[in-house]
Amino acid sequence: MPPTPSTLRIGEEITLTGDPKDADGNPIEGNSPAWSQAGTPDDIVTVTPAGISATVLGVSSGTDTVTLNAFDTFLNQISASQPITVLDASRLTFEAYDPVDCELKWVGDVLHVIPLASGPAEFGLRIRALDERTERGGPTYAVSDGPDLSTDNGILEFNGGNPTSDDDDEVTVDVVDSGDEVIHATAVTDATGVTITGTLNVRVRALTTVGPLIVS
Repeated sequence: MPPTPSTLRIGEEITLTGDPKDADGNPIEGNSPAWSQAGTPDDIVTVTPAGISATVLGVSSGTDTVTLNAFDTFLNQISASQPITVLDASRLTFEAYDPVDCELKWVGDVLHVIPLASGPAEFGLRIRALDERTERGGPTYAVSDGPDLSTDNGILEFNGGNPTSDDDDEVTVDVVDSGDEVIHATAVTDATGVTITGTLNVRVRALTTVGPLIVS
């Protein structure tokens, strides 16, 4: 079991297998190896032993160390450890663009939509599945199979989807009313088949107008 970091996401499993040998390099047989972990069991990872192998399941994000302990014929303890890093599962990200008859402004994680005219307003919304696994050379956009979209209050409506490539999905959002809205998105990643969800909080401001000047 080489002491090199292993990375997995929440819900993924890996199998660790040890090869216990004594100081002379001879295989150790006839004893029962024991598996342990540095952190609290079932906190970051769950370890399921099966002899000299163990299945490690990612439970929550963080880092833990899994250790295999064995004893040679002289009851000397021999150990091998494996660092395990668990990353968050893929998450959805939202990018608003190309506003028509409105302005878009981010205040924290809330998208503010500011109408500029009394007529219809709209903007584009790009939903992507962000894969946070770092060993692939940094964050990458995982393929999502057409996110399912819904809203809470009917303040926004979706004007059909317009996928532009294999790794992102775009939709036109129509502004129907003013007020607070929540967009819910659900997608299934192509690489892992994991269902991921995301929400976007949107505040549509009421149109502000200036009445006619009164000449007296």
